[in-house]
Amino acid sequence: MASAERVGRCAPFETLERKPIKMPKAAPIKPGTPAPKSGQWKIPGSKVEVTVVQDKPMPPTPKPGQGYVIVDPTKHAKPKK
Repeated sequence: MASAERVGRCAPFETLERKPIKMPKAAPIKPGTPAPKSGQWKIPGSKVEVTVVQDKPMPPTPKPGQGYVIVDPTKHAKPKK
C-alpha cells in the first residue's frame, strides 16, 4: 500500500519554458554589388523577386536603401559520366 500512496503523491510536473531560436539573418545585398550566389533574390517586405547569376551585378531596387536577400539558391546538377 505504501507504493500506491507514493504514486498518488508525486511532485507536480514542472514545464520547461521554451523560447524560439532566432537565426541570424544575412544582411541584404545592395544593388550593383556582384551576386555571391546564383538564384532567386527578393527585396524583404515586397513581392519583387529577381533571378541573378553569380558574379553579375544585382539590379536596381524601386526605392533607395533597399537590398536583396536570397530566397532560392540555384541547384546545380552533377554532370553525367
